[in-house]
Amino acid sequence: MFELTILRPRAVAASAGLLALLAVIPGCGSGEPGLVPVRGKVTLDGGPWPAEGHLNLIPVGDADPTGLLRPSSVPFDTNGNFVATSYQTGDGLYPGTYQVAVECWEVEPAIAGDGNLIPGKTPVPERYQSPTTSSLTLVVEPKGSTYAEFDVTTP
Repeated sequence: MFELTILRPRAVAASAGLLALLAVIPGCGSGEPGLVPVRGKVTLDGGPWPAEGHLNLIPVGDADPTGLLRPSSVPFDTNGNFVATSYQTGDGLYPGTYQVAVECWEVEPAIAGDGNLIPGKTPVPERYQSPTTSSLTLVVEPKGSTYAEFDVTTP
């Protein structure tokens, strides 16, 4: 049936104190030290994209004395707006320099039943598909926030 528990005033006060303490202790991830908010816009010939895509960020080797930089995939919408995330939505990136590649598929590549590759269709010129050839660089400074703009141009 039902069990009635009577709490003594001292137990109620201790429970309330514990709840108050837990409310002020910061949670994991969202307050990760050192992360800098990063947002921006990437356009295709100065305009929108035919589909959503990703910026693939690769840290530049010698620009990471802390060892915290890591590759990241940052989604963008069809207007090209993006917000970078490391642990929780929108928390940003560690300061440093990143090479940038762009990925957007109108039709994603697939594997046929016979195991052969069915090529996809992308509006991204080949040079922008690799961080080493795109010439796009993102520099995240240790203070404040970073706003970046990129324009992918087609031949």
